[in-house]
Amino acid sequence: MLETFTSPALLGAVDAALKAVPVRLLELRLGDDLGGRAVALLDGLLPDVEAALELARGLLEPGGRLAACTLLPRLDETLRDVLGGTTRFAACALWQPEGGEVLED
Repeated sequence: MLETFTSPALLGAVDAALKAVPVRLLELRLGDDLGGRAVALLDGLLPDVEAALELARGLLEPGGRLAACTLLPRLDETLRDVLGGTTRFAACALWQPEGGEVLED
């Protein structure tokens, strides 16, 4: 996951990463409800995602444009499905894990 302070910074870094490394772009959010920031979620084999994030970090850090760079290795399939749908909270459906505990009011 990459987060930058501006949309153009993220677009440049993600474009370079996608051209250089075999990773998939799961989601790209540009400023909407993010206070002008931009977020990208990348997916792929662990070494490939590591390489893509390192490349993006190298492009973004010198100008102080990188807000966050996070690697989630061995992402749980359920979380992968949720993130593959959307990261917008309003659009996320309430999800109850199978066998999960339900609290009564």
